[in-house]
Amino acid sequence: MGSQNNKTASTGEALSAESAAQIKWNRIVLSPVDPFYDFYMRYGSMKNALELHKKLNQQKRDSNQP
Repeated sequence: MGSQNNKTASTGEALSAESAAQIKWNRIVLSPVDPFYDFYMRYGSMKNALELHKKLNQQKRDSNQP
């Protein structure tokens, strides 16, 4: 477990200490092969990741309408 990388995410935006800690925790606990990993990295929480995922899927569905 000790070999995991726990640098905080470099999102390029200012993060509150709380969300930085959340992202750091996510990096430690979540596996990088998790399909949501990139979402966690960027948005710092499962809820935000799922919201975005739903939105993206909805856009995809909308743009696939004939």
